[in-house]
Amino acid sequence: MHIVSFSRLQLFQQCPYRYYLRYVKKLPEPPSEALELGKAVHTAVELIHGGMPRWEAVDRAVQNAALPVSAAEVAALVRKADIVSGKGEVEAEFMLNLDRNVWLYGLVDWIVLKNDGAVITDWKTNRIEKDVLATFQLDLYAAAAFEVFGARKVMARYVFVRTGSVREKAFDAPPEEALVWAKETAAEIIEKGEEEENFRPKYGFWCKHCPFAMQCYALWGRM
Repeated sequence: MHIVSFSRLQLFQQCPYRYYLRYVKKLPEPPSEALELGKAVHTAVELIHGGMPRWEAVDRAVQNAALPVSAAEVAALVRKADIVSGKGEVEAEFMLNLDRNVWLYGLVDWIVLKNDGAVITDWKTNRIEKDVLATFQLDLYAAAAFEVFGARKVMARYVFVRTGSVREKAFDAPPEEALVWAKETAAEIIEKGEEEENFRPKYGFWCKHCPFAMQCYALWGRM
């Protein structure tokens, strides 16, 4: 069985070599402030959904962060997450079959099922919305709502907690383009096997944020 996730597929498309180091060689990546802030916001929202007071949820989330994050910033971002305590399910796991023995694993931030439909929400701390909107993440989560959670129609939402902006997409059927992308990208990963030379890097603006940049340049140089 081959198990992939949206984040793995996206990383492979952005830079196969970083994918190789992270998921084939299993080299750890150091935590980043942006990642830890996002984790803290999601942790706090999950605790609030479970009934914990907002201030206590924020405090616990900040304490659990691997790097120092601002409690004031986390609290401000959490206020823009439209969570309703006890409604639906947060961090809802799914395994979506893509092809024979290939499965897509994911976690939906918040899903609310009612009648024959589903509303799925993904909270984002990103500063640049267009980078998120250009991906297939929400589409794949919508596909999971149909195929795994049994919905017949889906409203999928990004909530950008920095601005409070909400971007919605309605689906009457599983989005075929996203499923084809996921299936083909997973097949490409599997075909490459585990040989380092099969995972050539792609250079771009993201290189300056990559924890493996020096190792990559030393081995491959610039293309």
